[in-house]
Amino acid sequence: MKWRLLLIFFCLWALDGLAQFRHVSGVVLDSPAVRLLTGVTVNCDGDTASVTTDEEGRFELRVPSDKVFLRFRLPGYKAAGKRIPPHENFTTIFLSTTRTPDERKAGGPVAGIPGASSSGRFPIAVNAPHNESYEHITENPFEPAARFPFSSFTLNADDASYCNVRRFITRGVLPPVEAVRIEEMINYLPYQSIMDSVLHQAMSFQPEVTTCPWEPSHWLMRVAVEAKKLAVDTALPNNLVLLVDISGSMDAPNKLPLLKKAFSVLVKQLDASDRVAVIVYSGSATMVLPPTPGNQKRKIMGVIGNLYAGGSTAGKAGIEMAFKLAKANFRERGNNRVIMATDGDFNVGQSSDDVMRQLIIRYHDWGIYLTCVGVGIGNYKDSKLETLAKWGQGNFIYLDDEAEAERVFSREEFDKILVTCVRNASLKAIFNPEIVKSYRLIGYESRPYGKTDSLQSNPPGGELGFGQHITAFYELDPARKTAPDPSAVMATIALQYQKASDGSRHLLVRRVPAHVIPFSKAGQHLQFAAGVALFGMLLRHSGYTGKGNFVMVKKMVARLKGRPYRQEHKAFLKLVQKTVRLLPKSGALTGAR
Repeated sequence: MKWRLLLIFFCLWALDGLAQFRHVSGVVLDSPAVRLLTGVTVNCDGDTASVTTDEEGRFELRVPSDKVFLRFRLPGYKAAGKRIPPHENFTTIFLSTTRTPDERKAGGPVAGIPGASSSGRFPIAVNAPHNESYEHITENPFEPAARFPFSSFTLNADDASYCNVRRFITRGVLPPVEAVRIEEMINYLPYQSIMDSVLHQAMSFQPEVTTCPWEPSHWLMRVAVEAKKLAVDTALPNNLVLLVDISGSMDAPNKLPLLKKAFSVLVKQLDASDRVAVIVYSGSATMVLPPTPGNQKRKIMGVIGNLYAGGSTAGKAGIEMAFKLAKANFRERGNNRVIMATDGDFNVGQSSDDVMRQLIIRYHDWGIYLTCVGVGIGNYKDSKLETLAKWGQGNFIYLDDEAEAERVFSREEFDKILVTCVRNASLKAIFNPEIVKSYRLIGYESRPYGKTDSLQSNPPGGELGFGQHITAFYELDPARKTAPDPSAVMATIALQYQKASDGSRHLLVRRVPAHVIPFSKAGQHLQFAAGVALFGMLLRHSGYTGKGNFVMVKKMVARLKGRPYRQEHKAFLKLVQKTVRLLPKSGALTGAR
């Protein structure tokens, strides 16, 4: 009997001892680069026992169950501490480096704001009907947050895919799967501003979490990002070089004539303080208009109007000449940009892609950006143009008709597309595995940094124009079926960017509470963007559409009331309706399960 009492006492003592401790885990990152830090020493205040972060910046430490204070140390960084309340078992902390900006620069590219790395793989081009080519995309899978809590991708303002997809559907055929880039579908359409006019920041972002309409057991986190608008009384002098493909493949009504229409709209926006030059390339590259004041519109349009197509395609020579001309006429605190207009049919083979990239990235530090304008049906090389825009720190647009040609360079769109507000912009998320079991980034497949934030094979961060709005979606699988504590932290979001005007680097960090609202009560901008995302997933035959189908897409958008962009939403619904009419009668592409 006595030994039984001793056994019971020992068990109670052991349970009581266990109840006094808990495990705290987390991720440690560099500030402002938001790079995962390996080898950081972590210990509880007053305790000599410590752990170090692994190769993915993670740590786990046994600590008392009450409020504790953790200390973080790493050579080259300022020591930091953080108080962890009793209800919190996962944390994210940023360490500030003790190196000066010059020392950081001498030490190589900073993670998250990479320099011009000489390594890197290029996308695999996939041939589509009519000799068109697109980048092969592997859909982002669900990643376990316990193993890979860190997600990162660059922010780009490309929207070419939406217009290209619209071109296919308008012609009565479904687009090739590779032509559908979901983030570009979403970001083509307008949304309500989230910019806080009180804050004097170049960028702002806003996370929102709701239930997922196509997978009710999941959540949907939207992160809306916006660059500030250019002040009304501010005018940046333009140094524009139009690089126009006039090779034989451009001899079609929907190619060179469409570009002339777009450039006529562009020229209307220029004045005497601006300079515009025109370089054409076919068998060779030739400057047909030297840098000319923007108020000499008749002279500029006379040159553009007299362009005609014929010959082969000397793409590399044209790019080199255009960048050298932009560099020679560089405008301090101005807008320096090469606008390359083509169907993408270069005489530069796959083996020369690395040469092309090396050519373009020479100008990163000069503040010269590249905008690629794609046109045409047949022989259209989407994959080539996307690659050039990505490495040229620019954007990529596609003109499918005259209305788009008029819109893209209109006064309302000019600052967004052509005037750089920020560069090296990226978004990074650190998920709490106690609340999020796994996550999936929807779209942005060609721009993620990877699980371990290895940047040696990745392009520079994104470039955004004034007033540009970007949306990103994460689909989340909850760790538990029960509703989480709304006060708990679901994720930490970090937005980093570099101001184009002075090169200063900035980091905005926000903790996302585990507050999940029903989809029907979410903001209308979120509901509409989610409808566009589902539309893109269905066109891509995604394996993650769950219960989603085209009927759901129409309902998600049609029920929105009082939306400020009614005409754009109606046009999108018409596009969905046209798509449904193109589906096989079996309904195999509806996404229904």
